[in-house]
Amino acid sequence: MISFIIISDDKKCILKINNIVLSYMMKNDFEFNIVKLKSNDKLVFNNDNNKIYIIDYDSASMLPRDIRLSDWKSPIIMLANDTDKVKTLKRLQILDIINKNERLNINLYELFDICFRQLNIRSSFKYKINKNNYSIYYDNILYIYKDTVERKSVLVTENNEYKISISLSKMHKMLPRNFVYSHKSCIVNLDRIAIFDWCSYKIVFDNGKYIELLTKSHKQELVGE
Repeated sequence: MISFIIISDDKKCILKINNIVLSYMMKNDFEFNIVKLKSNDKLVFNNDNNKIYIIDYDSASMLPRDIRLSDWKSPIIMLANDTDKVKTLKRLQILDIINKNERLNINLYELFDICFRQLNIRSSFKYKINKNNYSIYYDNILYIYKDTVERKSVLVTENNEYKISISLSKMHKMLPRNFVYSHKSCIVNLDRIAIFDWCSYKIVFDNGKYIELLTKSHKQELVGE
């Protein structure tokens, strides 16, 4: 179980963060809950759950100090209108301090990814073949391509290939945000890519494997240009 603990006296801020968390967790298979607190509410430290704190500095500037008296493990993300005044909290192992009004959803998505790695939370792609359930960690997947002969999607890891009777487009909707199209017939895991070679249209992965399924029409999604 993952608990997202949102602390703010601003109802609009809480609602916005709540919706961002729900959107982020749509493509994850973990049980989670969202705890919404005001700055004067009592904190309960339950060690059974992984926790991610999202704190509105303008409402609850002193709370990180109280949290760290009992909890040095859980990531803390601070939100503020003026991020400069929050820098003194860095010694409390604040993961990051972000502006409440600029790219909040994108910044929180990126920080949640970091939180999952920090807490060693690994999500997986789950599917069923002949009533048997299978699970593959997302971070083990290099790429997925379309097999036009058998009309299946082929999921490629470092050591294996798995043929799955799900269309590439449907699979893309099931995958986390770091999986993007590199070609109309291929989806790649951005976290496993070492090099984009736009001259030879080659993608080199961090383990040395490569594929030649790269098109400039997908450059925006791949490198943000």
